[in-house]
Amino acid sequence: MTIEIENRHLDYYCGQHDMALIATVAGVHAGTLRYVVYDGEPSVSMIKVRKSMRRQGIGTAMVVALQREFSGIPIQFGGLTGHGASLLNSLEWDVVTNEDHAVAASQLRRVEARLRDYAVKAERIVGAGRAEKDAFIREVSDWNDLHDEADRLREIVSRNPSSFRFVVERIPSDAPAAKLSM
Repeated sequence: MTIEIENRHLDYYCGQHDMALIATVAGVHAGTLRYVVYDGEPSVSMIKVRKSMRRQGIGTAMVVALQREFSGIPIQFGGLTGHGASLLNSLEWDVVTNEDHAVAASQLRRVEARLRDYAVKAERIVGAGRAEKDAFIREVSDWNDLHDEADRLREIVSRNPSSFRFVVERIPSDAPAAKLSM
């Protein structure tokens, strides 16, 4: 069995391309994977395989074809049905650490540690004399800047995933061949 996969451009608006991968087997429509591309990033909205043709590698072939088209870019998947979750769980994934997230999280830990240290020192300075208070003020002169930096780093950490998943293209020897036409 050979799975033919055609990539179709459906629509474009506001910077978003609506696309579909259409799978056919022996000229019969077998499945559709709808996705959008915005800012060069693909996001799958629907995967549907004809009931009589499920569990024959058609859904896998479409997801693999999409990952091949967007090599090096993680694919986003929307809400999943039970069948969709089963399909994605059956795939092999290469999980790659997001360096931007990792660096920001590490920096945030250091900044938060300094802020905690400053807070402890502030508690101790309450009964201190003028010279000690002046020295403390000089030492923590970057306190506000550290709070701003912590806010900036929290934003990076919250908006960026800690890792990216990429579909691994490993086709078993008994899997159907897939041909992609663009």
